[in-house]
Amino acid sequence: MDKVIFPYFSLLTNPDPKEVKKPKLSFWQIGNMSFGFLGIQFGFALFSMWIYIPPAVTSHLCHIVDTTTLAFSNGDKLVSGMFGCYA
Repeated sequence: MDKVIFPYFSLLTNPDPKEVKKPKLSFWQIGNMSFGFLGIQFGFALFSMWIYIPPAVTSHLCHIVDTTTLAFSNGDKLVSGMFGCYA
């Protein structure tokens, strides 16, 4: 009864080397897995840059901490130009 309900669990607990087969993956399938994972990391890195770089640049280069001033807005425009050069 347990082999019918839990077939994968029985293979994990007591695998038989003759029954367990390694999946054959093509070059493109492995590439898609790698780039998919790296795409997630790259997307998170770009999102982090978009969120954290404007306050960091304006506070470091322009020495402005108050986000409500016009000078902070100008520093934010500087960051937009930096992102434009990066792209």
